[in-house]
Amino acid sequence: MSEIDRLLTECREAAVDADGVCPWCGRALPARRRRWCSDPCRADFVANHFWGLARERALARDEHRCTTCGVRRRKLEVHHVDPRRGQGYAAGCHHHLDLLETLCHACHVEVTNVQRRGLLALDHASRQQQ
Repeated sequence: MSEIDRLLTECREAAVDADGVCPWCGRALPARRRRWCSDPCRADFVANHFWGLARERALARDEHRCTTCGVRRRKLEVHHVDPRRGQGYAAGCHHHLDLLETLCHACHVEVTNVQRRGLLALDHASRQQQ
């Protein structure tokens, strides 16, 4: 199974079970197309699952500005809104554009610290229940 096939079966937004339709947008496949309705549709799917592409798209979407304070710097960071917790930068749905935001370093540190405190509280609560 290829990496794309694996991602298609795991993706919450893909309609992989429907024959004759594009798994990303759901449109009917044109003649001579086997999986994707168009090259841009395939590119969209790939860009939402591979870190380097997703990062570049998030920066462009946010016009190279921090979404928290609005600062525009040469070096911005792209933050996963939902903490990855062990997923790293491997291909996957955690790179969907709706799960990414552009932050300056100061805002990224602040947001990440809030996330860490929340995760620590969740871990502590789950240990208390056991």
